[in-house]
Amino acid sequence: TTVAEPVRPGVALVGNAAHALHPVAGQGFNLALRGLMTLVEQFRLAQEQGIGIGDLEVLGRYQSLHRQDWQQTVRFSDSLIRLFGQSMAPVAAARDAGLVGLDLLPGAKRWFARKAMGLSGRRAVIDRPGNRPQETIGHE
Repeated sequence: TTVAEPVRPGVALVGNAAHALHPVAGQGFNLALRGLMTLVEQFRLAQEQGIGIGDLEVLGRYQSLHRQDWQQTVRFSDSLIRLFGQSMAPVAAARDAGLVGLDLLPGAKRWFARKAMGLSGRRAVIDRPGNRPQETIGHE
C-alpha cells in the first residue's frame, strides 16, 4: 500500500512512511534506499537549475520516478509470494523445475538476482565528477 499524498510543497515521505511492502526477500529496505537516492538526485538537479528543493515540481518528479520503482518491486514481490505460496502439485513441480533451471543457466540466475535486489530498473544518477545528468526539471 501507499499513502495518498506522499509529497507536498517542502515535504517528501520516503521508505515505510510513504509505502508498505510485504517483507519477502527484504525488498522494503532496498526500495527505501533507492527512493532516497532518487530524491537526492532530484535535489541536485533542482539546485543546479536554481530551483528550491522543496518545490512541488521537484518533489513530484521524485514521486513519479520512485512510484515506477515501487510498482515494479510490488509486482515482483507479489509474484514471489503467489509462486511460493502455491501447494498444488503441478505449480510446485514447475516452480521446482524453474529453480533447477536457475542453477543451470548462469544468465538467468544473474537476471533473477538483479531483479530480487532491485537493480534491474532505473537507477539514480549519483554525483560523481564527469557523471552529470542531462535531464531538466521543467523550469526554463
